[in-house]
Amino acid sequence: MRIPFDGRSRRRAKDGRRGAALVLAALLCLALIPMVGLAVDGATAYLMRSAVSAALDAAVLAGARSLNVGQDIASQTGNATAVAQKVFNANLSAAAWQMKNISSSISVGQNNSTHFRWVTITASADVPLSMSSLAGYSSAHIQLTATAQRRDVNVVLVLDHSGSMANAMSAMRTAATDFTNMFAGGRDNVGLVVFTGSTFVAYHLSSGFKSDSPNVTTMIGQLQSNNGATNTAQAMWDAYGELKRLNQPGALNVIVLFTDGLANTYTADFTALISKPVSGCTGLSKPLVGVVLAFSGGSLISGLSDPAAHSLNDVTENRPAPNSTGCFWNSNTLSAGQSLPGALSGLPATDANGNSTNGTGSTTAYLPVNLTSAGIANSYVANTNVTNSGQNAFDDAANRIRSDANLSPLIYAIGLGGNPGAPPDNVLMARIANDPASPSFNAKQAQGLYVFSPSTAQLHTAFLRIASEILRLSL
Repeated sequence: MRIPFDGRSRRRAKDGRRGAALVLAALLCLALIPMVGLAVDGATAYLMRSAVSAALDAAVLAGARSLNVGQDIASQTGNATAVAQKVFNANLSAAAWQMKNISSSISVGQNNSTHFRWVTITASADVPLSMSSLAGYSSAHIQLTATAQRRDVNVVLVLDHSGSMANAMSAMRTAATDFTNMFAGGRDNVGLVVFTGSTFVAYHLSSGFKSDSPNVTTMIGQLQSNNGATNTAQAMWDAYGELKRLNQPGALNVIVLFTDGLANTYTADFTALISKPVSGCTGLSKPLVGVVLAFSGGSLISGLSDPAAHSLNDVTENRPAPNSTGCFWNSNTLSAGQSLPGALSGLPATDANGNSTNGTGSTTAYLPVNLTSAGIANSYVANTNVTNSGQNAFDDAANRIRSDANLSPLIYAIGLGGNPGAPPDNVLMARIANDPASPSFNAKQAQGLYVFSPSTAQLHTAFLRIASEILRLSL
């Protein structure tokens, strides 16, 4: 039996299925449209939140850096607030048209016990929503907070003003003055130690380094070059003494050394080493602390001169050490015609501060030295061994300073080229600073930086580079 084919029945079945598909598609659209709307509006809100966050980060960092600007806390706070607001507005300007009710609040805080200051900004805004408004959500509220801290800085500037600096003093004074102005008066502490064969604490570490009279820049401006040796170890130790006196472990403690010459002498007790009666030193009370001066060229030594200057530009090389009446030479010969090396029985194994001159201290000897009578057999040999002892004492002093776990001092060094006598030893200077480029770099100690300036033309840049590095670490 044949069943007749009815095309109209098949069309009615297909039409039924089409109707069901349309219903399903409509239902699916009802579900997808809110999801798409949520995705679009969510992406917009996320982008706006990222824009606010980026503007906040830039603003608080700029504000923290601006805590250096001004001579007192009030002016620094005002500068930091103004700069932070300006940077926030500038960075948010491209996205601001997509937001409403933008507001920001800036505060500056400080903690004297931890030696930190900080800038905090809280910002909020409403982001209009397009597709989500169909579900009753017209906007999304964004609120973010960012903080940047700045650690207080204690920096002692150690400046060489020996005779070889005669043609470089003007450039050095300008560079050192601009260096000190990079720090925050009333909060940071800046000090000044100057040296030739003697040393002088010209300005004790103080937060009034900009406002005092005289202040640190006044002292720098009055600095002149003097004849004499280069007693770098004593200068570094005096700078370290300033950090210890202030004793602020939470702050960033820094020594910045500038020199154009070789560390070629040191301060020591020579009581037991001046043995000949003709020296005129017998019967003197102990200790007999002074400086033996090693002259450039390795042909001469003299002494004992006063290790401490009495004023900023005091020339001590022609003044005997304290309590040394009759035991002083301003040339390499005694009154009886005997050379100074002939009056010595040897050279001290440590300087007056306990820094080793022969590598038996906190670090191995940088240079070989003979402290026995053979090491002072004549003026040339004596000069070499005094110079090497001075460099070893300098090296040991820096290593001991960097080893202070309480203050964790950083050492930065600047060397100036062009000295016709004995220019800085760049390898030793990098070692002193614990520069990561140094072959002697010690990863267990604070990392510093050595910058060599070939001439006075690059000196200003060298000082500013060191200042920038210090300020970077303070944030």
